[in-house]
Amino acid sequence: MKRIGCLFLSCALVLSFGGCSQTDFANIDGVMSPPKLTEEQNMIYAALEDSVGKNIRLKYPKTGDYKSAFVMQNIDDEPGEEAIVFYESTSKGPDASLNVHVKVLDKQDGEWKAAGEVTGDGTEVDKICFGQSKEYGKTYIAIGYSLVNQTEKILKVYLYENRSLNLVYSQGYSVMEVMDLDMDSDDELVVISSGGAKTDPTARLTNPEAKLLDYTAGGFQVSGTVKMDVSVYEYANVQKGKVYPRKTALYLDGLKGTDLYGTEILYVENGALCNAVYNSRENMTLQTIRVGLKSMDVNNDGILEIPVSYPAPGYEEAAEGDQLLLTDWSDLMDGQLMKIMTAYVNGSEGYIFKFPEEWVDKVSVKKDGTSGDVVFFRYNGSLKNDQTVFLKLRSSKRSDIQQQGVPEGFREVKDYGQMTYLANIPEGTGDDLAVDLKEVEANLMPMT
Repeated sequence: MKRIGCLFLSCALVLSFGGCSQTDFANIDGVMSPPKLTEEQNMIYAALEDSVGKNIRLKYPKTGDYKSAFVMQNIDDEPGEEAIVFYESTSKGPDASLNVHVKVLDKQDGEWKAAGEVTGDGTEVDKICFGQSKEYGKTYIAIGYSLVNQTEKILKVYLYENRSLNLVYSQGYSVMEVMDLDMDSDDELVVISSGGAKTDPTARLTNPEAKLLDYTAGGFQVSGTVKMDVSVYEYANVQKGKVYPRKTALYLDGLKGTDLYGTEILYVENGALCNAVYNSRENMTLQTIRVGLKSMDVNNDGILEIPVSYPAPGYEEAAEGDQLLLTDWSDLMDGQLMKIMTAYVNGSEGYIFKFPEEWVDKVSVKKDGTSGDVVFFRYNGSLKNDQTVFLKLRSSKRSDIQQQGVPEGFREVKDYGQMTYLANIPEGTGDDLAVDLKEVEANLMPMT
């Protein structure tokens, strides 16, 4: 079966992934009852008001690891952290600016004092990142600004020196990350431009390219460029990860149509920036096209796997809405996509079930119309020929299990968040494809 050719028949699954945590403040704005601030947080906010007045509204980064209006980070060569605050003015008048403001507050002799400030190039903060140059002993601040509903954004990079924010680099971007991509112990800027319009799938990136930029004395210089996929109109999922053999990489799931994804991978090889899956001569992203699913580390090895879904055995000729899908998850190894596992992905119930290797092409899946159970059975040429069942999976709220107990015939497998996953494993099938509870537990994983 040509699985890639079946992708356009598959149904959509929608996933989202989160990032890592950082030191910042609780979200003060946008809630009915603001959380109580600590004494130090109150001191910082009071110092901000003393400096800029009370006619302000806090602003919050939309993406990235830092999503607070207050971000704590050591950005100079002195001990201790500074507070970086995002806000907008609510003052009226001809000179009032709608753009976001960035204020630095520094702690001196036990008191917070207002220091440097800049006005950003947009009404919203897309994200903030911090980079370290050990060679030059500098910490730089990369801030992305955007206008409401605008895909193309403006990157501004600052150094905090002499209690001022000094601009050292600027450009438009659609994707911006700070990471040590070339593994030289210094961070680099990875910037991709240009952007199309999110609301228009026919709008494509114009001559898209990725740039790798190194910090030098007083600014940045381009150390590498590479072409990006011209058929992508938005990068909807960007994650840091690894590729074999343990190289640092940036994974980009790009939208190529409505809920239709392809993946590109950036890394550095022999000092050159590479796009491992795409080049202008051979568009390998065609091999990664799928509906709905985004790349993720499904086996917790630090390397992101690329998913490609296709109809489970027996569903090849079924209408799109009636199909159930299996998914092959692949790693990039020596420039080739190598499958590491096949799985059933249940997006609505939040889990992935890895197929035992011996199940591939021999076991199919269906849903019980009455109970909602997902049923795995030996496939013998017809979906109606399903007498040999190996496993039934069911999800339930943990509170329901605590109140009502485990349903007859089922056993608890795992708890994920507020959900409990249950398995019914028929005994005595005498089939060499049968599984036990231990194997089911090992193969069931959350979509997080």
